[in-house]
Amino acid sequence: MVKIFKQLSFIAMMIVASISVQARDRDGDGVPDDKDACPKQAGAVTNANGCPSAHADSERVLTLRFDTGKWQLTSKQIETLTEWVGYWHGHQLLVKGHTDPRGDSEQNLALSQARANSVAETLTLRLSVAPNLITVHALGESTPLPGGDDDASDAMNRRVEVVAQPIVLQLTQGD
Repeated sequence: MVKIFKQLSFIAMMIVASISVQARDRDGDGVPDDKDACPKQAGAVTNANGCPSAHADSERVLTLRFDTGKWQLTSKQIETLTEWVGYWHGHQLLVKGHTDPRGDSEQNLALSQARANSVAETLTLRLSVAPNLITVHALGESTPLPGGDDDASDAMNRRVEVVAQPIVLQLTQGD
């Protein structure tokens, strides 16, 4: 009986020890406090040390420009996208395709879709971004940048914008 009591006591101590070893995460960012360089600073984690990104909000948007009628990414654009996405790993990415106002509206919408899809495919197939983190919108000529009605303004509108957005988790309380 004493042997069984000692075994049960040992098991109980192990259970208590394992419960108390569970890491605390005071800021709720998913990084345990003992590994979190910013344990009291809540926010979307963009690096392994548990701190929110130091990058400015203005850097959350990457704009890639395209030649008339083109949707394929150049090697320079892929290099730029690769560097940018490294800063925003783990964020939701909104990929918005645009065109200039020249030509048929339906063709422009299809071209903006092809541009956005080209970027999304590069993100998933070459840069290993999870597809569920990418949302694609084709906007055609519907949202031009402010400017004139000239070649330079048209060139500015032939673009894809990739917007990094923090993932917001909705916690629900059970019944």
